[in-house]
Amino acid sequence: MVTDNLKPSEQCIKAAAKSRAVLGIAIRNLQKLDESDFLILYKTYVRPRIQYCVQAWSSHLQKDIQILEKVQRAATKIVPYLKTCSYDDRLSQLGLNQKMQRRPNGCNLLNFLCPSLPYLECYSR
Repeated sequence: MVTDNLKPSEQCIKAAAKSRAVLGIAIRNLQKLDESDFLILYKTYVRPRIQYCVQAWSSHLQKDIQILEKVQRAATKIVPYLKTCSYDDRLSQLGLNQKMQRRPNGCNLLNFLCPSLPYLECYSR
């Protein structure tokens, strides 16, 4: 999606909305999720929507990053025994990373898979 001002905020909002919709379907249809079922569901249906073209626009605005992280925060609360844990504890229990930690890995993978493209530099803040 390209907007008039070429800012990725609109794409972040739409990606978050699609991801939340998928989470809603999962919550309504699956009563109890254990850790392994959640990881399959999350990594297959939710995370790809959050990370769509993230290496191309690599959101630098804090509000865009927070919109996408909010979806992951909500997703990790689906696992019943992790609801009371802090966000960082939930991520470590599930073996997931925050978006800012995933960005360099994605850029390195893209640079490896597409050597003809200009080198992408990804900065972690």
